[in-house]
Amino acid sequence: TAPNTGETFIDFGDTDDNDIGQISYDHADNHMAFRTNNSERMRIDGAGRLGIGTSSPSSATNVHLQNSNSAILRVDAQDGGSSPAMTARIQLHGYGGRGAGIKIKDSVTSASGASSREWFVGSGYAQSGFNIGYAADGVQSSYAAQNKLTIQTDGDVGIGTSSPATRLEVKDDSGANTTLRISTDGTATPDPRIQLYRN
Repeated sequence: TAPNTGETFIDFGDTDDNDIGQISYDHADNHMAFRTNNSERMRIDGAGRLGIGTSSPSSATNVHLQNSNSAILRVDAQDGGSSPAMTARIQLHGYGGRGAGIKIKDSVTSASGASSREWFVGSGYAQSGFNIGYAADGVQSSYAAQNKLTIQTDGDVGIGTSSPATRLEVKDDSGANTTLRISTDGTATPDPRIQLYRN
């Protein structure tokens, strides 16, 4: 039994290093750390948050890679050939209509021009369709007011509106004329066109 401010260890050693691998528990702040090749790789803090590559996780699971081009998260699913076919997937389950999705902040840690801007992809707050939202200040990007593109459950698509009234509705609230432009490269054939077809 260790004092309430001490640490306890399980060491994994070899002939070159007595503790090349280690599991430790810090009784001062109640975190557990996992070390491989003499470096901490993973930590569970006293609040139950998991940090991989970071000793101070700020969310339930926090993964941090320093100067790495490797994929942070990869999901592989092998299909055994049975029916129905299985697809590699990540399932997000929301609660009480509060939405579920992925928030993307691409400039928080930028060396030049750091920004809180945020994109949201998923089913937003109090919405039932699929949404892509954007907030320059990183606030409420999942709310309908921030939607840039909406696909409703009936398939109607809205650009600039979260409640399209037709199969495709494009809306601009800036006061400028709403323009839909179709273009091709100057050397491309045939010429750009809109085709109306009745089946």
